Amino acid sequence: MSDVNTLQQENINTLLSDFTSIIRSVSDPLFEKNYNVKQNSSFDDKTLHKNAEWFDAECKRARQRYLEALRLFNSCKSDESRQQFYEYKKSYKNMVCKKKRKFKRNKLAELEKLRQCR
Repeated sequence: MSDVNTLQQENINTLLSDFTSIIRSVSDPLFEKNYNVKQNSSFDDKTLHKNAEWFDAECKRARQRYLEALRLFNSCKSDESRQQFYEYKKSYKNMVCKKKRKFKRNKLAELEKLRQCR
């Protein structure tokens, strides 16, 4: 800094630019945020449940009601359509969880029986 002529605007600009570069080179790594991005980060329940053994006709009907309520809500953002969408979504998600749980419980019971038969 002692070699800088502060009477010339160009020297001041260069000094400020160098100073800013030094500060950024030290501070940027401290404030950097890293994200781990997965390949399939989007949620598409159709591909998750489409071929599942536990996903039966009852689940398909609930899913259709839920998607229809979503379409209705997206076209008409009223409180009634929002409430209906919320109820159908909640019902569908609860049904999916119950069916999965029941399926897993049945599979575990089958495995226990096989293990006991040995």
